[in-house]
Amino acid sequence: MPARLGDTLDVVWALPFAGLLLTIALAPLLTPRFWHHHYGKVAAFWGIAFVLPFAARYGVQTALHTVLDACLLEYLPFIVLLGALYIVAAGIRLTGTPHATPAVNSAFLLGGMVAASIVGTTGRRCCSSGRSSGPTGGDVTSRT
Repeated sequence: MPARLGDTLDVVWALPFAGLLLTIALAPLLTPRFWHHHYGKVAAFWGIAFVLPFAARYGVQTALHTVLDACLLEYLPFIVLLGALYIVAAGIRLTGTPHATPAVNSAFLLGGMVAASIVGTTGRRCCSSGRSSGPTGGDVTSRT
């Protein structure tokens, strides 16, 4: 198995993922009854559509390693992060005179986006030494 198998895969291997995304986007609109009763089976179909050919091409051990790697090192931390954000956000209550309308909701989202942009950028500048690991693994000096 190459050290970075994802670097060697062709674009064809992305087709099951694209199929899953298209199914998630279109099936509730085109076949809502079928989708709401069988969405788990449809998602499993697209997962199997990737894993079986992958196992046939690269071996069962590599396929198992890849699936466990994705589940334990990518999916699980993402779910934990969502849970933490949900728990933290559950205690936040915005009150005031503006009634909830799409324009007011959009203004709140815009304000949060601007605040996150400022806090994220400021935090990066204040808390780092100006050097970070670049995409190739070498040190890159920031120009900020």
